[in-house]
Amino acid sequence: MTPIFQIAKDVVLEAKRNQIFWLSIILNLLFFILFTVASSSNEAFQGKIFLELGFTVLWFLHFCLAVFFAIESLYKDQESKSMYFYLVRNVSRLQYLLGKFSGFLISITASIFISGIGFFICVYQLQGFESKVLYGIYFLILEIALTLAVLVFLTRIFTKIITIFTFLFLFFLSNFIEFIEVVSEFSIFIKSLFLFVPNYKYFSYIDMIVHAKVMSFEYVYFISAYSICLSIFFLILSSIQFEKKVL
Repeated sequence: MTPIFQIAKDVVLEAKRNQIFWLSIILNLLFFILFTVASSSNEAFQGKIFLELGFTVLWFLHFCLAVFFAIESLYKDQESKSMYFYLVRNVSRLQYLLGKFSGFLISITASIFISGIGFFICVYQLQGFESKVLYGIYFLILEIALTLAVLVFLTRIFTKIITIFTFLFLFFLSNFIEFIEVVSEFSIFIKSLFLFVPNYKYFSYIDMIVHAKVMSFEYVYFISAYSICLSIFFLILSSIQFEKKVL
């Protein structure tokens, strides 16, 4: 486990030196302050609209951060051959991938917590204690974990540009899976493949957090198990693919 922790630590240190991380935190806090000021002077921005705007900003900036940082870091290691620094020191390829994944998740989770605290304070000032904010932050971390696992897998197969477009295709596809009707003799097979496409509709913050009157604990358990299991699945696929790859 020590190599995994060391690689994760190196990723976190890399994130601390990356200005994009600090910029995302600053932008989050600035938007929250702006929304708070607008809500204080205009009742139309209070309540659900404020929560909706806040979660949209929190999700969008950290989603973009996860995609950008993970792809840049993984391909940078590959292009500069810096991954060999670990692999020649009796570090397995699985340990390398787990270390990178853990480092990404720790770094972005820290950013989410810092931004989330600012958002929670703003919500508390306007509406009092809202447990929905805590659930929303938890769901966002689960979504980021799944996103990172998918990105790690794609980077083991494709070039940088193809990885970006493939991930964006999967992301948009997952939001429309429920509307896709497959009519062919292979429909059962095709539909079964859809089960392995990350379904981002499950993380709909607007429906679950903003408009839901009562949070369903059954759904919290489901989304937790779904995210963890699918993340592990993609990490296993990443390891298998990476082991086959000739460096």
